[in-house]
Amino acid sequence: MVAWVVATRQGGRGKRHQMKPDEKAFEEHIAGSLVEGGGYRDVKLGNASGDFDAGRGLDLAELFAFIEVTQGGEWGRLAKLHGGEARARERFADRLAKELGERGTVDVLRHGVVDLGVRIRLAFFKPAHGLTPELVARYDANRLTVTRQLPYEVGTNKTLDLALFVNGVPVATAELKNLGDTPRHPAAWPTGGLERSPGSAQSQIASGWYGRRTPGSTCSDGSSTSRGRRRGRGPLGP
Repeated sequence: MVAWVVATRQGGRGKRHQMKPDEKAFEEHIAGSLVEGGGYRDVKLGNASGDFDAGRGLDLAELFAFIEVTQGGEWGRLAKLHGGEARARERFADRLAKELGERGTVDVLRHGVVDLGVRIRLAFFKPAHGLTPELVARYDANRLTVTRQLPYEVGTNKTLDLALFVNGVPVATAELKNLGDTPRHPAAWPTGGLERSPGSAQSQIASGWYGRRTPGSTCSDGSSTSRGRRRGRGPLGP
């Protein structure tokens, strides 16, 4: 999981500085850009819909929508083994949350989860070529979403500015700051609740992911990325 602190400056020259300096506008701009040109299909605000299960750290609506479209047969068998759809959803969500905590996000996304002998995939990666329509269709069915102001902890009003999800599984969070309102040293920047208690659903959101970081951004441990781009493989392709 990548935890970013992303900052913007007031003033300056060029198009990248024409956005309003307040953090809300910065948040809207990033989320909108992800949908317009980043392959994300939806921006959610808060959790009024109840899609996000803070106890498990999963967007259950996106998770089961993805499974239904891509693995209807496998899910049908699993639901029968569990004794019904509702029970299967509860049990599978519990198992997925446990597997994420034990194995990490990368391994779960790459290899899926086996429940009662049925393997359920959590993502489909970009095929090497487009000669197999079924593989292309499954890759296209991945559901990338971004949630703004996500209430991540049960029983509190704590929120994350941005959380990025792949098929309901959180893969990155970001805390957005205006440099005019924050301390100069990145280690002193607030992390928006990114300090997580071991074993909590939030710690699962924090663990097990790697990816691309914005040059000059700061992770939850206070370390800063280099000026040059640090490259890593994204969740669904090179």
